[in-house]
Amino acid sequence: MEPGCIDVDRSFHAQCMDLVIDYCLWISDNQFRIRGNAKQAIDNPLPKGWKIIRNERATVPKQGWIGVNTSTYYGHIWLVDKGATQMTMPVIEQNWNSLANLKPKRRLDYYYGCTHFIVPPISSNNAIVRAAKNVLPSPKPMKVLLVAGHGKGAYSNDPGVVNTELDICERDFVRQKIVPNVAKYLKQAEVNVQLYGGSTMNQDMYQDTRYGVNLGDTKRYGMYWAARQGFDQIVEFHLDAASPQASGGHVIIDNNVYQDKIDERLHKVIDKYVGTIRGIDKRDNLLNANVSADLNQNYRLVELGFITNKTDVRNIERHLEAFTKEMAEAIVGNVIGNNLGSQDIKPSTKKGTKSKPSKKKPEPQQIEWKWSGTFYPNTSIKVRRNWGLNGEEVPRKFWLNGEKDWVYIHSVIKDTKNKLWWAKMTYPQNKEIKYFYCALGKITDKEAKIKKEKELYGKIKWK
Repeated sequence: MEPGCIDVDRSFHAQCMDLVIDYCLWISDNQFRIRGNAKQAIDNPLPKGWKIIRNERATVPKQGWIGVNTSTYYGHIWLVDKGATQMTMPVIEQNWNSLANLKPKRRLDYYYGCTHFIVPPISSNNAIVRAAKNVLPSPKPMKVLLVAGHGKGAYSNDPGVVNTELDICERDFVRQKIVPNVAKYLKQAEVNVQLYGGSTMNQDMYQDTRYGVNLGDTKRYGMYWAARQGFDQIVEFHLDAASPQASGGHVIIDNNVYQDKIDERLHKVIDKYVGTIRGIDKRDNLLNANVSADLNQNYRLVELGFITNKTDVRNIERHLEAFTKEMAEAIVGNVIGNNLGSQDIKPSTKKGTKSKPSKKKPEPQQIEWKWSGTFYPNTSIKVRRNWGLNGEEVPRKFWLNGEKDWVYIHSVIKDTKNKLWWAKMTYPQNKEIKYFYCALGKITDKEAKIKKEKELYGKIKWK
């Protein structure tokens, strides 16, 4: 670890939570120590005057607040610095690189994954200023490389797929219509955008990477070069080809990495405007994806649709501005070009009418109950890292397969959308460490009470 790292518990080096533990002890005069990992931070009982709020559309956090991301495996946590807007917030954090080896640093965050804020009763901003004394002088904007597929390289000037009927080729369509528009909207979000091959983009990253492989130079060409430039994300755009009937796009990543929120958001945008032919595709035979995974570089290849399908091309062209704007929003994880926060925009009310503000906010419907017990499955059940059918699955060997794979239940969640009961669970081997989720059964009871259900996927012994 470098000098200045904060490792309060002398365990696992300089984690993001160590900075926040130290901060909470400091501003509470050693009276409050926050516990657990970042994801569990919001489950802590808080001292008088402290509160937890959800990150809503119009939330603008103040200096000294604690930001929490509960959407990832262990979560992430940071301190909010001065100057937040509804688009960005300067943050002070540790372990952004996941190596736990660097002292706290400043970064400009785009609310990506931010779900909650812990709000301490700070009367002035002096505490956060003192906490930041060892960090870098200013946050840096997100740095993104956009790559247009195909083009000139060591082996050919590849046009990609050519549709002679529509008189278009993949290389020119992506360079002229897609990448410049995505870049335009990213710049509106204050992102540091670079185009592979410069303004003309007439350079083929695939051929450059292949040239580096053949030459044995793993530093100067293609993805090898890009991974050394400090990009937060690399997004490569293509169009697919097959029969005229084939339709829909998809997102491709390496088979050894987990899909992230960026991949999922891009997939949703494609599905909205063009349709998708399959889910997020994990590949072991795509050069740039394979090399990026080896170099720990965030990357995905986006197939926008089929250039051989008139409807796909027409849908992209007809909605080009909205399509590319939402692609940019998927990359930054925020709405671009208005004053909303990090949530999706909802449709407006009826045309020509004004919606009246409600005098009293409705109480949110409870979906989770902290009931504990032991679950003995009677069938094979997938285990996920988040509840819901879209939650990321753990490897198959960790699924539940009958009564011998019993688990502890820590809370029960009602999923009305999919009509399922879920358990927040732990395995007996690591009862106090990691939470996972599994489906307990269908919601069939008329009153939706789990203790009356007769179609569960096993037996529950309640505490």
